[in-house]
Amino acid sequence: PMSKPAPAISTVMTPSALTVDQSASLNEAHQMMRKHGIRHLPVLSNNEVIGIVSARDLLLIESFPGVDRDQMRVRVAMSSPVYTVREGDPINQVAAKMSEDKLGSALVIDASGAVSGIFTVTDALKVLAQVWND
Repeated sequence: PMSKPAPAISTVMTPSALTVDQSASLNEAHQMMRKHGIRHLPVLSNNEVIGIVSARDLLLIESFPGVDRDQMRVRVAMSSPVYTVREGDPINQVAAKMSEDKLGSALVIDASGAVSGIFTVTDALKVLAQVWND
């Protein structure tokens, strides 16, 4: 076991304040993801996090017959509820919860309740690789 305390999730997350409103179209969400090179977007309603949408979620919904990417709204494709954590939460607790519940990501929220970043399985693998490279 590690002797030093686990780092805060904020030190290993991917910082991002990008969000999408639930009323945005699937096309708008795709464009944001492509423009910023990301695969997950927190979904807001009245500035409150109500879900998360991934590139995979969008592709799945779009595979159904008759789906119009300009008419269909992000809220239809999002996953909800979303796992949120605070910036100071230790990585081991976040990783354990993600593993137990088979979650692909955790949204990191700052003291004011705003999204400050995301911690994905890819981030977790970077941390894991780093442990043995140091």
